[in-house]
Amino acid sequence: MHVLFLLISVFFFSIMGCHRPVQQASMQQGLYNSARTQKLSQLSHFRVSGKVAFRQGDTGGQAKFIWKQTGKDFTLQLFNPFGGEEAHLAFHHGQYQLSLPNKGIQHSQSIELLFKENLGWSAPIAHLSYWIRGIPLPKLPSKIQYDFDGNRILTQDDWKITYSRVETVNTLPLPSSMLLEQQTKANELIRLKMVLHWSLE
Repeated sequence: MHVLFLLISVFFFSIMGCHRPVQQASMQQGLYNSARTQKLSQLSHFRVSGKVAFRQGDTGGQAKFIWKQTGKDFTLQLFNPFGGEEAHLAFHHGQYQLSLPNKGIQHSQSIELLFKENLGWSAPIAHLSYWIRGIPLPKLPSKIQYDFDGNRILTQDDWKITYSRVETVNTLPLPSSMLLEQQTKANELIRLKMVLHWSLE
């Protein structure tokens, strides 16, 4: 297995400082008015880098990542803690493509299965382009609420996404820290903690 998936780490790693001012959780509710939410849904060109810590059953670890969104297409690069690329995922013209070191390129229309079979852990890749913007996928049932600490919580497609930090970029509220959780049918808890740094193109 690749180094990335053998390095078991503490799930909640220290959140890195952000060069842009971040909003406290208690202020999030006022940030997401209808006008800003519409602008977020229209945001289609951006770059997000950061860290993801994952735990699924007895499997856990962390990785650095770079997500680039260009219209409906995107690329996702995963790097091990030493900086070496471990996986390169792309979505182009409705098809997913996964490249791994010393392996051929694999194609699929089901990215979750392709991701799990090759990397050993699950992630809602097909939904992330929306969820990392702090908004639900359109035409799919969802629920948005706020907890006692003011954190914005999105529930959709059996996933719970908690946004604990938000930064303002070009007047838009964009998550800088988020936790994704899912309880599988096999009663296995999947948790992904993401720290994000934004660059709008």
